[in-house]
Amino acid sequence: MEEYVPDIDLTEYYTKTETDDKYALKSDIQSGAVRLDFTVSLPASGWSNTSPYSQSVTVSGISETDWPQMSQDLSMATDDTVDDLEKNYAYIKYGEATLDTITFYCLKGKPTVDLTLIGQVLRGGASNYESAIGVEF
Repeated sequence: MEEYVPDIDLTEYYTKTETDDKYALKSDIQSGAVRLDFTVSLPASGWSNTSPYSQSVTVSGISETDWPQMSQDLSMATDDTVDDLEKNYAYIKYGEATLDTITFYCLKGKPTVDLTLIGQVLRGGASNYESAIGVEF
């Protein structure tokens, strides 16, 4: 049996107690969908000098209508470095996508170590999920 996922209509709003019986096949959502995967490096020396601290990075193919999902890259972390890395990632509060660029912002401090973020944008398919996805850190 194929897995079902809800078909989200972004023009309708629901309370927590309301339900909707509209469903789409996972394969329908994925057909025609284009996924952009990317990795960005944020060197400690690349942040601006005043708050809000910012750093812009080039991400070819991203646009101002995209809301990328972002996650920390802790693949190189060790028991000795993971706490410091997580503390530094926590400085990043939000990001904004423009044509071929994402700008990241820190409010109460900025990272003191080089960081790497892994990102993904999904466009198209049966539902317009990219407009419902927020930038997450």
